[in-house]
Amino acid sequence: MKGHFEYSYRTFVYFFGLTLQCGIQPLTVSYFIGPDVLIPVVVLVTEMMKICITLISFCFYRPPELKNWNLRKSFLLAGIPAASYAFQNHFIYLAMINLDGVTFTIQGQLKIVFTAVFVYIFLKQVPRSYQIISMVFFLLAAILVGTIESTPVRLDANHSLGLIYGFLGNILSGFGSVISQKALQNEKRDSILFSGELAFFSTTIQLGTFFFRPNVINAWLESSDSYGSFVYGNLFQGFNAITFLPIFTQALGGFLVGLVTKHAGSMEKGYSIICGFLITTVSQMMLEGKSLPTQMITAIVVAMFAMYLSFKGQTSGTPQTPRDNGKSADKKIK
Repeated sequence: MKGHFEYSYRTFVYFFGLTLQCGIQPLTVSYFIGPDVLIPVVVLVTEMMKICITLISFCFYRPPELKNWNLRKSFLLAGIPAASYAFQNHFIYLAMINLDGVTFTIQGQLKIVFTAVFVYIFLKQVPRSYQIISMVFFLLAAILVGTIESTPVRLDANHSLGLIYGFLGNILSGFGSVISQKALQNEKRDSILFSGELAFFSTTIQLGTFFFRPNVINAWLESSDSYGSFVYGNLFQGFNAITFLPIFTQALGGFLVGLVTKHAGSMEKGYSIICGFLITTVSQMMLEGKSLPTQMITAIVVAMFAMYLSFKGQTSGTPQTPRDNGKSADKKIK
């Protein structure tokens, strides 16, 4: 692993960017995505923004796979994980909206446990001792968070539903991560290209599900004028300029994870997530103007110790999947 004094200015920028993204993401979603905003539309815009980031990246870096790229092979590699991520992102946004930032961050670490389970099922890899110990601590922290009746950021928030949405999102995250790992390892797919492929197929799947979502259909019909032509309206209800801030940071998070891991290592990626955790905690205390309950402080300490154990045991050469979104270290188990 590189020494800290060998890091370039660019590496420091990546590290700082990921730390800030991890710290502010849960709070920006809670405060800047209003109750009238349609979550399926938010997920769709997020995936489209990831496609844009990928295309911009290609202006500076051309993956070798682009020369022989074809749609059929791309679909075989990215289709299944893209479906998983499409629904995962929906649940993750719902969890962020219904949970305070600290609770969301702690319960989000459960995806590490589910990743380990799916790694064992699909890849037949048994977790190492430090991973098992860290997972036990993550479970303990999640249980502590589940016993807390926190004050919601939004009036329409539902703490119990938020935990359920987060639980479902963590399961899908673990599943998608393992399937993505198989594609990256077996086919040696470029991570930026694979991120773009996931975003493209997730966008397609998300659009396909619109026909089965009554709230989206109603908004779409209300967005058409009396002559049947489409006009912008209720489909993007609640959207304003600030709404795109959490959408952009969510889209950017996964790319920052890959850049930090490539230029600094997985340990540094872990430290940035831990620092982001502290930013979330301090920011929430300042915004709410009150101290955290004892159970929450205990859960924070337990979760941070579990993160430290998990990142301490891994090496910088561990394969990473491109959809971590800056919120967890679920790929490190692979």
